[in-house]
Formats: sequence, structure tokens, C-alpha cells
Amino acid sequence: MYEFKKNRNMKNLTAFLLAAFLPLCALAQVKDGDAAPDFKFKTPDGTEYTMASFKGKLVFIDVWATWCPPCRAEIPALKALEKTFEGQDVVFVSISVDKDKPAWEKFVREQSLGGVQLHAGQEGSRAFSQEYGIKTIPRFILIGRDGKIINANAPRPSQDATAGYIKSFL
Repeated sequence: MYEFKKNRNMKNLTAFLLAAFLPLCALAQVKDGDAAPDFKFKTPDGTEYTMASFKGKLVFIDVWATWCPPCRAEIPALKALEKTFEGQDVVFVSISVDKDKPAWEKFVREQSLGGVQLHAGQEGSRAFSQEYGIKTIPRFILIGRDGKIINANAPRPSQDATAGYIKSFL
């Protein structure tokens, strides 16, 4: 009798683990050359953007949070890149994964952040992070004018070669 219960419990446990974790393993993370997954996030003033909003433009995405020191350290270099490419066919999109939306809005305002500032919210950041395989931030992503991922782990703004790298796709 004991062996039967033990085996039945193992089967139940195995079934539970497969049901719980197999879908997570099956999630395909994007690769360079794949179409960029769509998203729908808002700016501090409530304007909604999707990936399709940037069709025909080169898109440099910064995934960050106000509480992340390495993310904050990239801000001066990101601002310099925005200035370097001002008036060109590239858009800089910063997607915040902050849970505290008012703190993010205050930070964006006080730091006069440029580009397109978007807030993913808790559900949005989870889905976006899963699709792009983001485990740590900051994370930078370069999307081509055709909406395909050029580099899902692009160089940081503070790296010397980043401006030249972006320019090579314009």
C-alpha cells in the first residue's frame, strides 16, 4: 500500500511540475532578426505608444528603473546620444519597469529625461521582460526601421562604440 501511495504522489508531483513549468520553458525569447514584439505603454502624460508607433524609424530601447544605480549611471550618456542623433531617423525609447509610477513620473520630470519615456507597469514589464529574455537591467535593444530586432542586447550608451554602432544602421 505504501509503495502505491508513494508512486501515485510522485506521478501527481510530476504532473504538477510539468503543468506549472513547461509553459515557461516553451516561451520563445526573441532573437536578433525576429520581428519586435508589440507593446502598449504610456508616457507620464498618458499618451499611449506601441511598437508600431515607431514604424519606419530606428528604435533604441532602454529598459530601466529609477531604483537601479547602473540604470541611472547610463542617463548622461543616453542624453548625449539623444543630442548626437537629434533630427535623425532614430527614436530613443526608455521603458521603465518601476512599480512605483508616481516616483517614476517625478524622476522623469526632475531629471528632464528626453526621448519617449514609457511606463510598463508590473504586468507589462513582466510580459516585456519575458519576451526579450531580460533578467537584469539596464538592458538596451536596437530595433530596425523594418520592425525587426537588430540587437536584443545592444551596447550601453556609455560604451564608446555605441554612437557609431547606431549610425551604421541609419
